[in-house]
Amino acid sequence: MRKNNKYTTTRVFVTVFVSLAAITTFSSLITSIHLPSPNSSNSLGTTNALEAANGHYHNNNEHVMISTKKKKKKNATTFFSSNNNHHRPGAVVAAHYSFSSKNRSRKKNTTLVVVIGNLRGGEQAWESLCTNVLDPSQADLALLIGEFDENDKNNSASVKITHSSLYQRAKYIWTFPEYQDWADAMDLINGSTSSSSWREILLPIHLKRRTGFLGGVKGTPRNKGSGAMIMMFRYFLQQHLKEDGLVSSSSSYDRFVITRSDHFYPCLHNISSFHPLGKRHVWIPSGSNFGGYTDRHLIVAREDVMDALDIFPTFFRHPETLMTRTHWNPESLIKAIWKNYKNLTVFEFPRTFFTCALASDSTRWKKAS
Repeated sequence: MRKNNKYTTTRVFVTVFVSLAAITTFSSLITSIHLPSPNSSNSLGTTNALEAANGHYHNNNEHVMISTKKKKKKNATTFFSSNNNHHRPGAVVAAHYSFSSKNRSRKKNTTLVVVIGNLRGGEQAWESLCTNVLDPSQADLALLIGEFDENDKNNSASVKITHSSLYQRAKYIWTFPEYQDWADAMDLINGSTSSSSWREILLPIHLKRRTGFLGGVKGTPRNKGSGAMIMMFRYFLQQHLKEDGLVSSSSSYDRFVITRSDHFYPCLHNISSFHPLGKRHVWIPSGSNFGGYTDRHLIVAREDVMDALDIFPTFFRHPETLMTRTHWNPESLIKAIWKNYKNLTVFEFPRTFFTCALASDSTRWKKAS
């Protein structure tokens, strides 16, 4: 009986020891995953611009898939490695894991989405841009907006911009002066591209015709529109892309999206899925063409983006274009320049997003209601 008791005691001791060892090993494994606390207040799209701008991490096709939840944002997924250096708070494991002892490195995003014009549409629209465009496309965000004082806490417009999710997420933020007369902005193009002023050549012709592409220029018909502003945004963007080296052969970006802030994206809009790109191909959504090519959304390769944006400078060099039709608007001008001078082939895709507005938003055409 004593031998049996001794044998039983030994067996119990071994069982307890093995159980403790298993628990210790499992605890170590859980610790190595570095799961964040579910009570953490941060999540995908935090206020850290550089961190939020790079929402996807890949390495040798091995990843940990993590689902995040954020107010007004549903079904957002992103990819993280299990390396502690890539830890994000507020995440909960939702799918599967794969582990590797290989060194993991973060892959640079190859798409740049540029939002031009002032911020409208509100946070729900901007959240849809992040969820259904930036995240699945592994895209960085750039803003080209009107000048503001980010340190002026008493200016409600400045505070609205600096506290917006787009401002917080953007990797690049460029600004332009808010001209009272956009003819002054157009004068910036003149000189190096033409021996005579656009005011002397284009303006007299424009005043005799029903046009809308000079909206924003004082003293012209249909000044209420924003045609001149839209084209100057593209000119300013050209300068920034060049100055920051984003269109050079060493740039990490191979495709660009030029869009606006008041689009709501209820469906997936993965920029990586658009082919062909390059070799003079561009993509635009169907609709809102108004006799030309829509100016609201454009997908283009790095080697073609400068030509796609080069509307007013080319127009100033070829003012005879204005004589080819009686009515002009921004859309018809874009089509004429792309077709006649840039040799760009345009593909259309079904529009899967729509414009929206807050009650406080206003445009040069109308105020939201």
